Amino acid sequence: MKVKAKQEVHNHILDQFDNKNIKPNETYDVIGIDHDCFRIVDQVGDPILYPKYLFEIIDSSIPQSWIRKEYEADEYYIDPPEFSEPGFYEDLFDGDSKAIDIYEKYLASVGITRKFRGNP
Repeated sequence: MKVKAKQEVHNHILDQFDNKNIKPNETYDVIGIDHDCFRIVDQVGDPILYPKYLFEIIDSSIPQSWIRKEYEADEYYIDPPEFSEPGFYEDLFDGDSKAIDIYEKYLASVGITRKFRGNP
């Protein structure tokens, strides 16, 4: 799946946040989806959930191998199998070397070249 950041992403028209790690009109690969957000690899290399309304969908295809988990109140998460284990992103941001390796191997396999920055 691919999305393009809207031109107004920094203008506080869409929301009150600066969204400084997203470039207007930039195309991003989606690496996860939930009921409200797309997870993209932003400009600094972090896999962050951003509200769907910040983007236009360029390619809506979701890989068949991705796993969908449904929860109460129509909440859902769709992720690659590599990322679908509970606590994966927490481990990643905590600097767990196994999680970082899994993440970077996945990005390389789908042609995403931004490197994980992690917690500064």
